[in-house]
Amino acid sequence: MIAFKRAFEAAALATAALAITAHAAPADEEVGDAPQILVSVEIDKAAFRADIDRYVRSVNDEIRATLADALKPARLAPEIRLADDGAPRTRG
Repeated sequence: MIAFKRAFEAAALATAALAITAHAAPADEEVGDAPQILVSVEIDKAAFRADIDRYVRSVNDEIRATLADALKPARLAPEIRLADDGAPRTRG
């Protein structure tokens, strides 16, 4: 997660630097090539994979817990309701 955070911070810094140095060109000014900003970021593949795996497992656990809580009343006892419009019933 730290490697991803550093990569995000580096990208945000590069974007901010480009935004600060950019200026709006008047209609009659020709627009030249924008300066190239390259940011080198090293990401440990094993750590990145472990972070993603940990995140997916935690989301999976949260989904299972939520579903278990939602389905818990249904497992206790089945509830049977008959359709009734509230009108009095008479036989015959």
